[in-house]
Amino acid sequence: MWALGITFYYILTGDVPFHGKDVKTIFKDILTRDPDFSSLPPEALPILEGLLNKNYEQRWTAQQLLDYIATIEYLNINQILPIKIAV
Repeated sequence: MWALGITFYYILTGDVPFHGKDVKTIFKDILTRDPDFSSLPPEALPILEGLLNKNYEQRWTAQQLLDYIATIEYLNINQILPIKIAV
């Protein structure tokens, strides 16, 4: 789910949420800084906060993501994907 959050952030912003010149500094950025969500559409904010939650026990599952998407009025995920994710 973390990787999906990184990918979704990139799709929406054209940039990655964490930066560094090498893997070590990217990991440091992940541990010490929150991503900039200021340019995101309001519907995307809860999704990215859920997917990029640094506490893996609080990070969204696939089912939580689908449940949230189903609440967005202009996108009824139940018409697109009428199945439940098995976890």
